[in-house]
Amino acid sequence: MISSLDQNLSENKTISETSNELELLARQYEGVINNLKEVVFQADIEGRWTFLNPAWETITGFSVAESLGKKYLNFVHINDRADNHSKFIPLINQDKDSCTHEVRYTKKSGEIVWIEVYAGRTYDEKGEVTGITGTLTDVTTKRLLDDEIRRTQRLESVGLLAAGIAHDFNNLLTVVLSNLSYMGSKPIIQNDGELDGCVMDAQKAGTRAKDLTQQLLTFAKGGAPICELTNIIETVKDAVALGVSGTEVSTFFEVAENIPQIEVDAGQISQAVHNVVLNAVEAMATDGEVKVEILFNKNKRVKPESSSEGEVLIKISDSGIGMSEETLEHLFDPYYSTKKRGSGLGLALVHSIIERHSGRVRVDSELDKGTTVNISLPGSCSAVKDVPKTAPEPKVSGGRVLVLDDNEQILRAITLLLRTINFEVETVVDGDKAVESYLRGAKEGRPFDVVISDLTIPDSMDGIETVQKIKEIDPDVVAIVSSGYSNDPVMSDPLKYGFKGVLEKPYSVDRLKRVLQSVLS
Repeated sequence: MISSLDQNLSENKTISETSNELELLARQYEGVINNLKEVVFQADIEGRWTFLNPAWETITGFSVAESLGKKYLNFVHINDRADNHSKFIPLINQDKDSCTHEVRYTKKSGEIVWIEVYAGRTYDEKGEVTGITGTLTDVTTKRLLDDEIRRTQRLESVGLLAAGIAHDFNNLLTVVLSNLSYMGSKPIIQNDGELDGCVMDAQKAGTRAKDLTQQLLTFAKGGAPICELTNIIETVKDAVALGVSGTEVSTFFEVAENIPQIEVDAGQISQAVHNVVLNAVEAMATDGEVKVEILFNKNKRVKPESSSEGEVLIKISDSGIGMSEETLEHLFDPYYSTKKRGSGLGLALVHSIIERHSGRVRVDSELDKGTTVNISLPGSCSAVKDVPKTAPEPKVSGGRVLVLDDNEQILRAITLLLRTINFEVETVVDGDKAVESYLRGAKEGRPFDVVISDLTIPDSMDGIETVQKIKEIDPDVVAIVSSGYSNDPVMSDPLKYGFKGVLEKPYSVDRLKRVLQSVLS
């Protein structure tokens, strides 16, 4: 009897210990579930939440208590509900063991959050399917970064194409504008009011075409900004004022007190802000308001890999019609436009400019509620400083010029311009002939005062190599680099590559004369 009692006490102790262990494991399990950043969920066969851990409220803003018993589709973005539901059908029908997909949820605040869903089936004791269980992970940041990477890659691809087109187009414009400039200098044109007007109109049109190619080159590969310490407040205010000029749109500025001067390319940033404001004005009726905020956070990096501390945030908001999700998806794509007369380059250009400043652009918009463009810029920008290309000097008194270019039309055009300002000209189409001509001139006692060289010469030494060869003959050679790739690093820092001046294509006789004055002084 005593032996039987001891056995019963031993069994009771074992049951008690097991119960305590189970309670401990349950508390540990609950602690793990409650501290996960991912939502752990269960839903019944009807799609109603039966379990949610605290991460649900962190991610969506809805409390667990107010969500349990409601259908999960109520929290899915309205445009994603049908697709999201269809993903679970093979799971419920036991055609698949699990499913994974990404879907948009609408937070309690109305914001959109991207969720990665992983789900499997739940069963009762009879083996019947009772619903689904799984996890919900907030992938909004990852999704935005992935979208930005894809967008940047698309822009880089188009940028390479744009650079080539702009280069060729600038060569054509060089021929057109140079010949027009030459014609405009002739008395027979100047004394005929009608002909003179025609030439001037053609020159204005050519100059506008040049501006368009410059926009192409801004987001083309190699368009690095030339940064200098800049008062960003003044730059933004001037660009905004220009954007709303001639309209009834009002502006409101909210500028923090601690905004520092930052290193940016003021011209490019001004162009970016101006394009954003133009879009804002076009999105509103005859009147409306553009609100501009400039903020600074000294403890935040624009990008994790940024070498500079601090972020300057420029927020430009309008009260216009807003944008659809489809428009937002393609917003920064070159040549995408919802306007009948839009070129589709405006916001693509903004994106490229800010990216080249190691910054970020984010657009928040909702139909009928307006749009906010957020431009984030780092505290500094590493880039070459501008090299003065011209300076007021005495008038050119003539001399000998050797011109290297593979385009014979350009050679004829620049010859005409140089002769109008009393220069003797010799032209060549490849680097080897340029070196030969320079050497021959020196031997014959008729040296060249200036060499003007194109940057790219197909099937020959390029402009840099050619000038280096000539420097071996004459270390003091005066060389000018000329190219349709106006954003090439050589054009930004000519001295580094052996040139003393820069002549961007296309150019007029006045521009040619100023550059010659500068290098010959």
